[in-house]
Amino acid sequence: MLSDKKDFIALNKTGLNIIALGAIDKREVRDTNGSERMIHSLESVNYLKVNKGNFVLFSCADEDRVIAIEQEFEKLNQSSGEETSYEAIYSIKLHEITLRELLLFQSLYVCKTQSDIVQLVEDQPTPTVFYKSFLEFDGANMASILSFDSRSMNHLLDDTNNEHFTDEFPIFYRNKILKGKDKYYYRSAIDRALRCNQVRAVSLIIKYIVRYQNNYVSSYLFMKNFPLLLEKAIQVHELLASDVFSFKFDYDEWPSSHTNKEKALRPYNDSIFNIRKHYRTVFPEEEFRSLEELKDAEEEGGAVAIDTSKVYKIKYSVNILPGIGEHIVDQDPSNGGEKTAYNTDVNFMGLLNESEELEIYDTTTIQELIEFKWERYARTHHVVGCFMHILYICTLVVYINIVYINNAGTEDEKRIYTFLLAVGILYPALYDWSQMYRSGPAEYFSDAWNYTDLLYIWSSIGNIVAQNLSGPFALISKLLMIIIIMLALVKTFFFLRIFDALSPIVTMLTNVIYDLRIFLGFYTILIVLFSLLLGILGIGNKNIPGGFKDTYGEAEEYPGSEYANVGLFVGNLLSTLRMSMGDFGFDAAILLDPAENIIYWFVWLLIVVITCIIFLNFIIAEASASYEKVSEKLEAYILSEKASLI
Repeated sequence: MLSDKKDFIALNKTGLNIIALGAIDKREVRDTNGSERMIHSLESVNYLKVNKGNFVLFSCADEDRVIAIEQEFEKLNQSSGEETSYEAIYSIKLHEITLRELLLFQSLYVCKTQSDIVQLVEDQPTPTVFYKSFLEFDGANMASILSFDSRSMNHLLDDTNNEHFTDEFPIFYRNKILKGKDKYYYRSAIDRALRCNQVRAVSLIIKYIVRYQNNYVSSYLFMKNFPLLLEKAIQVHELLASDVFSFKFDYDEWPSSHTNKEKALRPYNDSIFNIRKHYRTVFPEEEFRSLEELKDAEEEGGAVAIDTSKVYKIKYSVNILPGIGEHIVDQDPSNGGEKTAYNTDVNFMGLLNESEELEIYDTTTIQELIEFKWERYARTHHVVGCFMHILYICTLVVYINIVYINNAGTEDEKRIYTFLLAVGILYPALYDWSQMYRSGPAEYFSDAWNYTDLLYIWSSIGNIVAQNLSGPFALISKLLMIIIIMLALVKTFFFLRIFDALSPIVTMLTNVIYDLRIFLGFYTILIVLFSLLLGILGIGNKNIPGGFKDTYGEAEEYPGSEYANVGLFVGNLLSTLRMSMGDFGFDAAILLDPAENIIYWFVWLLIVVITCIIFLNFIIAEASASYEKVSEKLEAYILSEKASLI
């Protein structure tokens, strides 16, 4: 042992070997021939660890040099008791670089354009050299380094090269990149491609990982950048459907069979490498005790007899997706055992809800994540909010029936009702204000729905004041009451989404209306422009000379008098809308002169044919198509809505 550098020297028949055990990253040494050699320490590859508790094993049997990441655990041996064992996580094979390969890499580095790089890559007779990992690249390979170029990745990861791919040694893992003297940063090929906005390269890498690196170790490549994948609308359905975010295990310490066949979701707030000893921590309930424990308890008379005639195989898995969004570690070893919040700036559920890739909701990992978070955190909260909303609506119904419809109740009784209205709006007001305080005004007002909530709250508060000061029949009181009822309708549909029986109806209605927004916009344009034609002809207009003014000039009742307070312009809009619905009135048309009357019937026919017969039926057909589309993906839409509520 060389004490100054902490190098370990091994002497055998093949010669003298030096293994660097110190913290020095790498340094030059000279062999017996005086040739310069680079020696790397074992600690220099610590970045390859998935978890800080992992171990690094370097093996160099024969010509194969392999860096293996392993996890230590205690295994029970019946003869010797507990013994230390190691579980392999993943391995990287290191290659000796040849002169030809070195010249190729030098040529790549001196290329002036990406097209030159692509041409050089495609000119190689075999792409094997690009998949090899070298210590000269600090353990990386050229496939990872070239991830900044989609065309190169398209060639290297093409299916025609699958004979060179293997699931034994991964190509994509975290790389160590020199930042300055003795300073490094760590980035994967996916991070590099995202920084260069190479969406195609990212998709190709994901496709490769799903096929050849389909295990939980690959999930650590996405823990920081997965939100960015969703924001860039990169397809992640296959990734979520794979085993990348699902850690499946079968440990001796966990029961392999049980009489309980129900699916159970439980939280686990520690490293997956420590889960071996935590069965009773995850499942503390008596019903989940192992069969051996249940039988022992039954023999001692401390448990109910169990039926072991039907025993079912248990499958265990850990969903790794919660670690992407905001989460809390109760006892964080990296923070002195203190409770620590991570990814506080990542709203993972919000990103899922905003994603247009509905196929992600067909994956088990997403379904389990939403189901768990919904049942554990969101459902009770929204049920309480719904209960308070129902109480407020019931109070409104009683108040409107007594005060507005029957005009009954004394002044004191009316004050009691307004007090109940104030109590009913107290819960949503306190919730929204506390939400604004926690998230900050900027983030709070970035959500358009919060404006609706504030309008609902302040309209309710203003209504209580107006009811007591101006009286219920004042215009301001009626106007505020109408606004509250309309917003209460929106809030009611919001709360109906939390019930499994009602959620499909609300979801379909919401999505169908959203899909029709373009067609309803065109329909509005038609109504406005066609109404101008009626204004030009002077239908029902007492302001211009003609038969209508001569007949109804001073009369209070006349065709179209229902529009007297809103104005003739709005009246023409409403008349055109009624025509498009099949509601016709011709009393004013007979008072036009013959030429204008002929033009009127031409305009009427045009309005009816285009708006009523063609466009309105077209909207109905589009609504039916939208309904069918939503019905096919109804479960996905419902899960998306739940994600927005969490």
